[in-house]
Amino acid sequence: MPRTKRKNQQGDDQQPDEEAAAKKAEEENKKKKKPWKPWATSKAKQQLKKWFKDGTLLLDYSETIGPRKLWDIHCEKHQFFGGAGMKYDSTFTNRLRSVKNDHDKKDTRADQDLQSFNNFMANHPTPAVNSRGEPRWQGSEAERQLKEDIKNQYHVGKKPKDLWEDAERQSYKNYPLKVFRDHIYQEVRLRKWLAFTKAKLREKGHVFSDDEEGGAAADEDAIEVVDEDGFLLNAP
Repeated sequence: MPRTKRKNQQGDDQQPDEEAAAKKAEEENKKKKKPWKPWATSKAKQQLKKWFKDGTLLLDYSETIGPRKLWDIHCEKHQFFGGAGMKYDSTFTNRLRSVKNDHDKKDTRADQDLQSFNNFMANHPTPAVNSRGEPRWQGSEAERQLKEDIKNQYHVGKKPKDLWEDAERQSYKNYPLKVFRDHIYQEVRLRKWLAFTKAKLREKGHVFSDDEEGGAAADEDAIEVVDEDGFLLNAP
């Protein structure tokens, strides 16, 4: 009877050691396995999309070089593919085809959207005059002249009526004095806001290019959203 008890005790002593060894082996195996990364957000997928977009990979690759040669040329030694442990197999070819089809659909849709936009613009041309019968301000000679005058400080020391009655600026007379005055005030406010914004960016260490330093004109063109009278809808 005592012998049996001694054997059971030895078995109980060995069991924790075996469990610890098994647990340790399992942890080591987990360390050896590479963490699984979803394909949807992988760098490999993004690289394929980039290659199709810039023309490195052609949409008719399956009829020209085939997926195997494509892998050999572009992917086998690339850090996101072969260099990351990826193999050439049916999983790769299926994913390659999926990325190609997705790009093809988006490309076709973009062409269709552009064609629809061009058709709309052709069938609905921008009116030459606003609802009051005045020439549209945006793109007019008066707009160009006013931007130039304010840029060159020609308006300083003058009343809006003085500019409006200037014999060398007949385009201003295409608009009522009140409308013209509002455009002056808006243009001045816009330039002050752009100057303030640039000053804040400089304080933060932003370095402007030569084109950006050339004046506010480029910035104005980029932000203008106007109504039918040519007034900025997103003005400061």
